[in-house]
Amino acid sequence: MFVVLIFGSIVLYRSRISMARTLYHELEDQTRTMATLMAASLERSMTIQDYYSAKLILDDAKQAYPNIEYAIIEDQSNRILAHTFEGNIPADLVEMYPPARMTDKKASVEVLGSSKGFIIEAAMPFTHGASGRVRIGQSDRNIRERLFALSWLLLFPRYCAQSSALAWRLY
Repeated sequence: MFVVLIFGSIVLYRSRISMARTLYHELEDQTRTMATLMAASLERSMTIQDYYSAKLILDDAKQAYPNIEYAIIEDQSNRILAHTFEGNIPADLVEMYPPARMTDKKASVEVLGSSKGFIIEAAMPFTHGASGRVRIGQSDRNIRERLFALSWLLLFPRYCAQSSALAWRLY
C-alpha cells in the first residue's frame, strides 16, 4: 500500500512538472507571436503618430484575448504613448527596458511575478525600433487552471482506490 502511495505521488509530481514546462513554453511562444502581430498592425498608426487608433487596436486586442493583462506602446525613449491600464501604469513596468534601438528586430520575452501569478511579457519593436515598441503581458491563469485540473484528475482516482482498499481491509 505504501509503495502504491509513493509511486502515485511520483507520477503526479512528474506529470505536473512536464505539463507545466510544456504549457509555459507554449504561452511564451503565443505571447511572442501576439506581440509580433500587434507590432505589425500598429506600424501604420505609429508611423503617422495616430495614437488614438493605436489605443483602439490595443483595447480591441485586450477584449478579444482575455489572457492579455496589459498592452503598452512606448516610443524610442520609453515614453508611454498608449496603454490598456485603467488609470496609471504600475511603476515597476514603466522603466523595465532600455530604450528601443534601431537594431532591435526580434521580440524579447520576460517572465514577471505579480500578486495574480506569473505574467509573460513580450516586447516587440515596430519599424525596427525607429518608432518604439509594443509590450504585451499575458497572465498564466489558464495554465494554473489546467494544472489544477490535471492534479485533480490524477488525485481523485488514487484517492478512491486507496479509500476502497482501506475499506476492504477493515472488513
